[in-house]
Parts: sequence; structure tokens; C-alpha cells
Amino acid sequence: MVHSFGALLRESRRNAGLTQEQLAARASISSQAVGALERGTRRFPHQHTITRLADALGLDGERRDAFTAAAVRPSSPPAAPTGEPHRGALPRQLPPPAALTGRDQLVDEIAARLRQTGAVDRHTVLLVGAGGIGKTALALAVGHRLAEEFSDGQLFADLRGAHEQPVDPHVVVGRFLRALGVRPAEVPADPDERLASYRSLLAGRRMLLVLDDATAEEQVRPLLPPAEGCATIVTSRRHLGALLGAARWTVPALSTEDAPRLLARIAGAARIADEPAAAAVVAACGYSPLAICVAAGRLAVRPHWSVAELGRRLTAEHGRLDALSVGDLDVRASIGLSYQALSAPQRRLFRRLALHWAPDWPAWVADQLCGGRAEPMLDELVNVHLVEPVGVDAVGQQRFRLHDLIAEFARERARAEERSADLDRITEGLLRAWLALAGVADDAFGHGYDYGAGLPADPAPPRAAPAVGVAPAAWFETERGTLVAAVGRASRLGHAEIAGALALRLAGFLRVRGHRDDCLGTLREALGVRRSGEPDRLRLRLAQTLFSTLLDHDLDAEMPHLTRDALASARALGEPDLLIRALTQAGLYAKRRGRLGEAADFYERSLAACDGSTPLLTSTALSSVAAIYAEAGRPRDALPLSERAVAIQRAAGAPVMTALRLLTHADVLADLERTAEAEVALAEAVELCRAAGHQAALAYAELRLGELATRQGRWDIASTLVGRALAMFDELGDAGSTAYAARSLGDLALARGHLHAALAPFYRALRTWQRLRLPLEAARVHARLDVTLRALGEPTAAQHRSTCDEILRDLGLDERALRLRSERDPGPSPTAHHRGPSLTATSNV
Repeated sequence: MVHSFGALLRESRRNAGLTQEQLAARASISSQAVGALERGTRRFPHQHTITRLADALGLDGERRDAFTAAAVRPSSPPAAPTGEPHRGALPRQLPPPAALTGRDQLVDEIAARLRQTGAVDRHTVLLVGAGGIGKTALALAVGHRLAEEFSDGQLFADLRGAHEQPVDPHVVVGRFLRALGVRPAEVPADPDERLASYRSLLAGRRMLLVLDDATAEEQVRPLLPPAEGCATIVTSRRHLGALLGAARWTVPALSTEDAPRLLARIAGAARIADEPAAAAVVAACGYSPLAICVAAGRLAVRPHWSVAELGRRLTAEHGRLDALSVGDLDVRASIGLSYQALSAPQRRLFRRLALHWAPDWPAWVADQLCGGRAEPMLDELVNVHLVEPVGVDAVGQQRFRLHDLIAEFARERARAEERSADLDRITEGLLRAWLALAGVADDAFGHGYDYGAGLPADPAPPRAAPAVGVAPAAWFETERGTLVAAVGRASRLGHAEIAGALALRLAGFLRVRGHRDDCLGTLREALGVRRSGEPDRLRLRLAQTLFSTLLDHDLDAEMPHLTRDALASARALGEPDLLIRALTQAGLYAKRRGRLGEAADFYERSLAACDGSTPLLTSTALSSVAAIYAEAGRPRDALPLSERAVAIQRAAGAPVMTALRLLTHADVLADLERTAEAEVALAEAVELCRAAGHQAALAYAELRLGELATRQGRWDIASTLVGRALAMFDELGDAGSTAYAARSLGDLALARGHLHAALAPFYRALRTWQRLRLPLEAARVHARLDVTLRALGEPTAAQHRSTCDEILRDLGLDERALRLRSERDPGPSPTAHHRGPSLTATSNV
């Protein structure tokens, strides 16, 4: 092969019959251009180079053929100087491509970028991502896609950046020089000379380099070729932010559609087809290609395993990583490479992050775990893809997460490298930090339930935590899942005081915002670790708050026991506020069962026990007595009590509590036919409930306004308000409240004379009250059905009247308890304004 421009010209002159002067003149080649061509032919000329040179010389026909023949004729040139290549094949070092699934779009995008002409950053592509995410496979797929376009060859190096000893770039340059034809003995030892020779050999070539698993920018920079003609694909677990000018892709996990396809591709399509457990398997693998490949490999070598069996092993609380190892593929080992590359403080923070129980967490958690400023260490964990940023939440906190498999690895290392006592202490500190923030948010929320009153002071909030008092409702909503899970974690670890205090701090927000299942679950869990032993304040407050939540769910079974236990415990503890709450709670349960006289007795005793020092309890007691007097048909006796309750609550603050007092007061005013005043009170309650986001109370207020509109004959307004309340109660899953709204809808139809339309909502309400076994409410609907069916001439009306009378006799009540208006009363409606659910009277219990 011809090795110099001079030799090539001599050959071309002999074969084409041209002098050197003719050739130079014919090509109009300057001395600089000749020099460039001379340098360009010091490598192995390929067809593209020969064609360009022939064009430059203006050769055609036989002379062009002779020139081409001379260019490719073997020769025996003198030995190349040090650093020059000897003859050899073009380097084709790319490993075989792996079968990819779900990466077609990425391959297309990256290949298009490397083909792009004129782009400053087109020559270097950086693929970053966690170990096992498929960076190398993606790089190789792109490399093989473009192999023909980089016809001078492809170089590949595993830089082992995730290993303890990454490869020295000086060593890689030596390997590349030998691959480019430099004799081993002539590879320069001096780093600068070696690098200069490497760059000289790449200059002007069309070569593709794949640098896999880089650890740092300084490892990559010496290996980057001159920009013209060459391109480089770099993969790394780190972001390599200082590798300026590179086009970057963060390689994602597989999609939920592509992950099962990869599983089927390896384990066998017939085995995975229509297998519902496949979705659980790929989810447990975190949609990581490596983990899915390992899982599929285990299935492939274990034909007796079902997909469900593999799924069971992968979703077990411990040992998931044991199930993700087959042959030399090991997810634990892949994660371990990134872990070992960390500093000791970074490893410690990483291990402790796995102690947190929620799927994601705000940045201050890292500070809490390492006892100081964690930002630099957290940045490095993100940089190596052990921690994932998940964005900024609704209150401006940057949030992070650990992938499930990485979290499992971190927990393993925590158990292996830390003392269990230290792990318990750290977890307890984290729980107390969340309790402190919940206390601040609870105090700032303004709901007024005061469930945590009289408990020991909360710990000091973490210094790095956000100002939760500025937007307490938004913070509670953002962290609701974490706080609910924290109660469970504290309960399981035996931290009863933390679990109980946190459940109480959460209860007000959860109740106002309608998260009733969370409220019920946290209170049950916290109370479960406090049931044994002597009565104490925390246990009693949990039981009393649980009672209120059971009421929201219409779950009566536990109420008698809780009521008796609360009274006994309050008397044993001798604390007045606990006794007032217990008496109010007992009155509420008696009222719910229709025992109005017994309820009045409990309420009056709770009011008598109030000394005025606790505004919330005093206003609650006053409102409760007012409500029961109104239920018994004594609205004039109720009015001064409801007025005082509103006045005391206004002075004490807490908008939600003020709204609830207004609801009771409006009921009393409506019973006294002071409709305009009742409407003003309800309008104010609506605004307060809407501002607080208390959907249930807002629905109650609108239901009351709808009932007022019914009494005034404003049918369209009544229909809108009652219908809206009914829809909200349905959405909240509140059966009792839905029954009240259905009864109001029947009242509206009855008042309008639409007798048949009244039947369906009345029967709906009756079925609910019978299922809930609330006799007085059932009697009130039986009375309405009696009125409606008699007007329709139906003989079944008598049965409803008979049942109603029987219930009243059993309860010791008279007709006034039915809340029906007599024919002598003014107004278009044959029904009276009736009581709604007990929320309005005793919401703080």
C-alpha cells in the first residue's frame, strides 16, 4: 500500500503519463493543500480518500483507473517512524449489540444527533443513568447503526468507572494506538507524546468511539478525538456536568408497555402471554432492563417456576435482591459498584435514607439524617443515580426518592454496617421531626378541633424544614401519605407516644378535608399500642377522637364501649376537660340512638362542668344543649344558648368551629321562623367552610340553605342547593349525610306537590336509616311517607304510621320529635326544618 503523498504522485505520474508539474497545475493545489493531502495519506487510504484525490488532480478515464490502481497497490515502504501505524485491518471493536426493547426512539434520536452537520455538540453524546438501566446496550445499538457511516473504524473502551479502580485514560490511549496500527514497541511512553500521536492519527478520520462507564470528566477528555470527522458516545452513572458541549440523554426505565415485552422476549412469549403476574414482576423490577433480564433468566432456567412464584419472591419484604441474580448477572452487584465508589459519609447518608418509610421525601430529611448540611452529599447521590430527584412539590420543597431495588440494597447495607440500636435511634429522631412539623401545621391550620390539647410539648422542628405555618393545609396535603405512614411506623416500633401524638395532630386536618379513612386508620393504629395499662390522657384523647371519626363513618358498633370507657377513664384521671368531652360524647351517642332525654341530661352535665376557662369546650357544650332542645321542640330555650356559643367561638377564633356553631344557631333560628337571620348565619358559615376547605361542613350549610329555600317556595334555588349537597355527600361516601340530603330532596318534592317524585328519595333515606339502625331518623321518614302515601290514596300509608308510632313509644318521645309542621303553621311546606347530622353540635369531641 502506498504510504506517502509523494509516492502516490510518482505512481500516478508513471501510470497516467503526467508530470508532477502538470499534476499540480491541473489540480490547482496550493502547497498547504498538498501538505494536508500528504498528512491525510499517512494512514490507510480508503476509497473516499482516493476518490477525493483523483477529483482534485482532475483525472478521468484510463488515467483515473491507473491512479486508483497505484493508490491501492501493495508496496514495501520503509518502517514507519515512532508513533506511525503499520499495515493492518481497520479497528472494529464494538461488542455485539444486545437485543433492545423499547429503545427505538432513543436510538433514532441519538443517531440523528451524531449525523447532524454543523452542530457544535454533535460530536459527543453522553448517556447517563443508574446501573442496569441499559446505557451500554443503547450505546452499542447506536454504534452499530452508524458503523458504515464511520468507515475508518470504531473503537471501544470499558473505562470501569463504577469499579474500585477505574481505567487510566493513558492506558486506553495506548490500546487505541495499537488498534490503529502503531506497533506496540513504538507506542510512546510519555503521556503527552502518546496523546499527540493519538490525536494525529485520528485527525481527518471518520471514526466512532464508544467510551463505556466513565467515572469523571478527566477520564474522558484525553480520549475525545478531534471534532472533525469523528464522534464519541460516552456512558456514565454520573452526570459529568463539566463535560461541556456534549449532547445529553438520561436513559429512563422501560415503560409499562415495553417492560413485559422484554420479559417475554427472554423468558418466552408463550410463558408470559396472558399472565397477569407479569405486570407485578416487571413492577417489582422497577422496570429496569437489567433486573427484568435477570428475572427472565431465572424463569428461563427454572421451567417449574410459575410467573406468580417469581412475583411472590420479588415482592417479599426481604430477599428481593436474592431473586435478582442469575449467572454473572446480579442486580445487587450492579448497585454495589455505585455504592463502593462513594465516600464514607455519602455511604452513611445513603444507608440511612432507606430508613425513611415514604416513597419520596423532602430535602430536609437528608439533613436530619446526617446531622448537618446534606446538600453536597445528596447532590453526589443524585449524580451517581442512587437517589432520584422527583421535582418540586406544592409547597416549594425539592423531593427525592430511592428506587425500590436501590432502597432494598441500602437497607441491607444499613443492617450489615450499622448497629441496630443506632438505626432505631435515627428512626425515632426522624419520627419526632415529622411530629414537630405536624404540630406547627396543626396549630396554624385554624380548624379549632384541638385534638392534641394538653399533651406534652412537641419537639422543636428541624432547622432545615420549610415554614409549614405559612401554608399548613398545603403542607398537610403534600405530606399526608408520609405522615399517615409515620403513625404506622411509630406504632410498629413501639413508640406509642409519638404514634398517638402524631395521629391527634393529623386528625383535625384529615377530618376537615374529608380524608376519613386515613383519620380512622391512624387513630386505630395509634390506639392499638395504648390499649393496655392504666388510663392516661393520650389514650383517652385518642379514643375520644376515634369516636368522632367513627361517627363520620356511621360505624356504631364500637361507640357504646368507647363511650363507657371514656366516662370511666375521665373520672379516674380527674381532669375536667376530659370529663366534659366524655359527657358530650355520651350525649351525642344517646342522641344518635334517639334517646333525646338521656342526651339532654349528658349535655346539661357537660355544660355545668364548664367553668368558662376553655372557650372551645364551653361553646361546644352550649351548642350541644341548644341542639338537643331544638330536637325536642324547644327552640325558644335553645336560642340564648346557641347565641352564646357563636359569640364565645367568634372571640376564640378558629373559623371552622365558628362555622359549625353558626350551623346549629341557624337551625334554631329557622325553627323560630326567623328565616332571614338564619339565612345570614348560613351564608357566613358557607364562606368560612369554603375558605377552610371543609367540604362536609360546606355541604351541610348549603343543605340548610336549600331547606330554607324550600320553606320559602324558592323551588329552583332549593333544588340546586339540596342536589349539590347530596352529590357532595355521595362523593365523600357519607351514608348518613346522604340520607339526610335525600330526605330533604323528598321534602322539596312534597312541598311542590310532586307526590310521586317524593317517594324515591324518602325510600332511599329510609333504607339507609334502617341499615344503620337509627330508629328516630327512620321514624321521621316513616312519618313523611305516611303523609305522602295518604295524599296519593295508597293504603300502605297506615303501615308507615303504625311503625312510626311504635318507634316513638319505644323511645319515649311524642310527635314533636318527628319535626313535622302542623297544618296551622304558616308556610308552603308541610314539613319542618329538621336536624341534620350530629357534626354541627360536637365536632370537637
